[in-house]
Amino acid sequence: MSPALLTRALTTGLNLPVYLFNAGLPRRPSVPHLDLSGTVARCVSSGQSLAPSVVEQLFKAGLQWGETLGRRFAHSYLIVGECVVAGTTTAQAVLTALGFDVGGLMGSSHPTCNHGQKAALIETGLTAWSNDKDRLRVWDAIATVGDPMQPFVLGLTLAASNYSGVLLAGGSQMIAIYTMLQQLGTQYPWNSNNVVIGTTRWIINDATSQFLRLAHTVPTPPIMSSHFSFKASRYPQLTIFDKGYVKEGVGAGGCLIAGHLYQNWSQTKTLQAMEAILESCLNYSKPPRKS
Repeated sequence: MSPALLTRALTTGLNLPVYLFNAGLPRRPSVPHLDLSGTVARCVSSGQSLAPSVVEQLFKAGLQWGETLGRRFAHSYLIVGECVVAGTTTAQAVLTALGFDVGGLMGSSHPTCNHGQKAALIETGLTAWSNDKDRLRVWDAIATVGDPMQPFVLGLTLAASNYSGVLLAGGSQMIAIYTMLQQLGTQYPWNSNNVVIGTTRWIINDATSQFLRLAHTVPTPPIMSSHFSFKASRYPQLTIFDKGYVKEGVGAGGCLIAGHLYQNWSQTKTLQAMEAILESCLNYSKPPRKS
């Protein structure tokens, strides 16, 4: 079950405006979206994830959209989510390239985090880039072992924070973003007081990663967490979240926090909204009855 269902239930129920950006998918989405003319990243192990020109282009697009949306919602805040395949690996890879020892601390969509697999890919990628283990700069690190989401969200957050609040909705990936923001903050004007990470209890309590230790290994970000649980749900497709699968993604944690802050949605009301969306999906997927 995708955390997109959680986000959909909340954005629909709260009537939140949604902006969907394509930073580098192999195929354009079939739904309305804003295309950033990015490219698909190569495997981390290649040591050549993205062309530097693409990193620069996506960052500039982020700056432009950040100013636009920051001004548009100047008296509120933006919820910035992501959906990146292997995104926790690219997050760990970039932090490693920047000189942080974060092995074994990162999250994963798996119930048991695949730390060894991540480490092997990252080591191969950084070795392919250079035999020298000196720290990389932010832009070099992204080009070497990063992903297209990172430069866009960096630009978006830097620019938007000057006008509005920014809730970075995610776990390990957003810690990587916050760390890079801190390193870029001397070059670009931004308001760090307007930026916070918002995640889920499933990330905070994940027994196979160490989210809070990770947060103290890098420049420590301000963190908020939703305490929402599917314990009372009658659907196994939802209770599986409480068993350690998926945990976060597509802005789910940020939207759960917004539901509480924005309209004081209770646990019961939030669960009802999510179960209603799931029921509509299940009904849609049922085979037609034979006449």
